[in-house]
Amino acid sequence: MTEKGLSGNALKVIAIVAFFIFHSPTYGLVHLACWLAVPLLAMYNGQRGRLKWLGKFFYYYYPVHMAVIGLLARCFQ
Repeated sequence: MTEKGLSGNALKVIAIVAFFIFHSPTYGLVHLACWLAVPLLAMYNGQRGRLKWLGKFFYYYYPVHMAVIGLLARCFQ
């Protein structure tokens, strides 16, 4: 922040996010979520985490939860 308020780049980001939220609320919220992930990614220090099993968990979780969503969609058609 500058003495007078937000910096020019911060105002640009706010304007872009506001445009997407008012243009398409769904896409705007996805865009906002992407920007909220930036600080988490900036904290990455290049080292592997302590939880080795977490990688395998997500490796199997993704296809399983997609199959469950597909089955639920088929049941409710």
